[in-house]
Amino acid sequence: MKFKCECTVLQKAIQVVQRAAAVKTTLSILECVKMEVKEDKVILKANNLEMAIEYWLDSEVEETGEVLVNVKIFSEIVRKMQSGTVSITGKDNIIEISCNNSLFNIKGLDADSFPEIPKITESECFEIEQDKLGKLIKSTLFSVSQETSRPIMTGLYIGIADGFVTMVGIDSYRMAVKKEPVDDQYLNLSAVVPGKTMSELSRVLENQEEKLKIHITKKQVQFLFENFKLVSRLLEGEFLDYKGIVPREFGTVFKMDKQSLEQSVDRTLIVIPNEEKKYPIDISTENNVMNIKISTHVGEVYEKIPVEVIGENIDVAFNPKFFTDCLRVIEDEEILIKCNTEVGPCIISPVEGDDYIYLIGAVRK
Repeated sequence: MKFKCECTVLQKAIQVVQRAAAVKTTLSILECVKMEVKEDKVILKANNLEMAIEYWLDSEVEETGEVLVNVKIFSEIVRKMQSGTVSITGKDNIIEISCNNSLFNIKGLDADSFPEIPKITESECFEIEQDKLGKLIKSTLFSVSQETSRPIMTGLYIGIADGFVTMVGIDSYRMAVKKEPVDDQYLNLSAVVPGKTMSELSRVLENQEEKLKIHITKKQVQFLFENFKLVSRLLEGEFLDYKGIVPREFGTVFKMDKQSLEQSVDRTLIVIPNEEKKYPIDISTENNVMNIKISTHVGEVYEKIPVEVIGENIDVAFNPKFFTDCLRVIEDEEILIKCNTEVGPCIISPVEGDDYIYLIGAVRK
């Protein structure tokens, strides 16, 4: 095999593909990228058996062939190359990489043992802008469970219905729901994608309106871009009825400035010495003022914020980090916080509409 391509093009390709390569595995082939040189194009592939990426590269092909090369070594070589044309030749599993005055000879592996990437040909699909998808992931991924005892909760739920795509993350203490409009008004689909896949996907998305296609089958999901595709297995099982978790009525609702609350809660974190022990913040309301207090062995913090209280005053405690995780992804200037009892959850939602819902479980005092 032999081909040439621009260094910047190869750098971008390997930066994307390496996200699907395995790290610290006993199967060395999963730590490799497969270079598949065809007559009309070059394809780079990586597959960790949970997620795979296939990238189509603009190249000048001189000789067809295929080979595996360790992705860490290959990416380091390409990353440190100067601008110019990169020439790559492979013969008897020895890969020669040259660019300007640099020349590398790297040992590769036989490509026949590389696991094939599932081909998704017939499936339901929808299109969404990259920036919208990125916003959906950013607004929910932090709520995905890290506990492997309930595997279905380690993924992000994707649901498409009534012209909206909804993404949901849930763990034992909180929930994040975010939705964005899509063009297809009649499509009805749902799937649960591993959180790790969505995390890697968010890193290859670009903040632009260019669309990608999402194909969903019974066992896999495919994110199809212009130059590459990402394929992942889906998590099996029944996702939690997230709509049933949210109370329908609330005894206390207060309207307030989002930034003021975010800054106040962020200041309380100063006296939390580490993440090992969970120190709650006390939140109470009186005379249209929210009082925030936290006490640790380092010190105490008191904050007061003006709010508009509807209903009864309340005195409740929450994990402050759960608040900051939600508030930092909300773009609205004003928000609603809804509560019922001292042991019930609070809901953070927009003043108008239902573009997002954040549920945070209360901490017993």
